[in-house]
Amino acid sequence: MIEEGRVIEVKGGLAKVEIRRSTSCGTCRVCWMSEEGKMVACAENLIGAKVGQRVRLQVSGSILKAAFVVYILPLVGLIVGYGVGSSVTKAMGYPGYAEKIGMICGLATLALSFLAVRYYGRKTGQRYQIKVIQVVA
Repeated sequence: MIEEGRVIEVKGGLAKVEIRRSTSCGTCRVCWMSEEGKMVACAENLIGAKVGQRVRLQVSGSILKAAFVVYILPLVGLIVGYGVGSSVTKAMGYPGYAEKIGMICGLATLALSFLAVRYYGRKTGQRYQIKVIQVVA
């Protein structure tokens, strides 16, 4: 994903870049909002951009894959945990407890899936990387 913004601060090899919010910004969360309500990203400044220059940024990493891992896997864990927990409880001859046990199992698998997502993120080391790739003006 390519974005444009204005460099507002440079420290070492990093640049803080103020960018306008675009439609693809809705769920990314790579940037943060400044006090004035503008998006600010901390990017690798390999080309030596200076304060005040307009630059192009490249965000590397698969946003769709990250969204799937963070949002869909825990939801699937919750649903599967509930289904398995209630089915096993009914099969054991306790149909009155099926819903309660299903909810407990669903919440347990939800928690386990969040731990799995965290482990996956740390193991792969995948993070969004933002780089200044070009000075526009």
